[in-house]
Amino acid sequence: MKYLLAIVLSCALASTAHAAPDAAKPNVRAITAFVRLDRATYQKQIEEAMQVLNAAKAEFAKRGYETQTVRIVTQPFAELVKGLSDQQALAFLRALDDLSQKQGFMPNVGPAMMHDTDSAIARLNELKEMGINLAVDDFGTGYSSLSRLHRLPVDAVKIDRSFVQGLGASDNTAVIAKTIVTMAHSLGLKVTGEGVEQQCELDALADYGCDEAQGFLLSAPLEAALLSKFLDGSEPVEGAISSASAHGA
Repeated sequence: MKYLLAIVLSCALASTAHAAPDAAKPNVRAITAFVRLDRATYQKQIEEAMQVLNAAKAEFAKRGYETQTVRIVTQPFAELVKGLSDQQALAFLRALDDLSQKQGFMPNVGPAMMHDTDSAIARLNELKEMGINLAVDDFGTGYSSLSRLHRLPVDAVKIDRSFVQGLGASDNTAVIAKTIVTMAHSLGLKVTGEGVEQQCELDALADYGCDEAQGFLLSAPLEAALLSKFLDGSEPVEGAISSASAHGA
């Protein structure tokens, strides 16, 4: 079974912003395994994903990087618990949290769930009480969701790639990206810019105060076996994950 590893990097440090991608080793904020869970085999999937993440963490440590955060990101929350009662959904999510050693399980709260606010808040509050961190994925695709964000018990938002593309080269999306970062920070949330492919986009996110960035400029999602090659400075061409398959994970 293969797991996608996405290297999520800080975009606020001088070693990363306003510099060529290979000018210095960027600060790696987190190592994330994207896993599309099957409820019939989820135990084995989570256990194997944690083995992959811990091995990746060890690879970074051997090369002098500071201790990394590891986390597992799954398909959107609503899809993950589809067909389950509230009680069954909570039991399932509690099992996932336990299997991930209570250090990295992070369900995605998709934009669609934000439109069902009352029932969403009830379920999400129960997850927060369990100590599970929550992130809103593809944020900004429904701009009205900004007005609902303060009601959701989430920890982070990820700016949708459609609002990252062209930042720094065009002002068309800059206002929205800046607004998301400012509002999220005012609510005490961390912000990740998704789909960074150009240096000007990374620089713009850093200027806006964005906490993290991920995208092909920094690293394509990697199969676990390619991580050592990537860290040694070799270009991971064969086996690199395509953009389409990465988003399908």
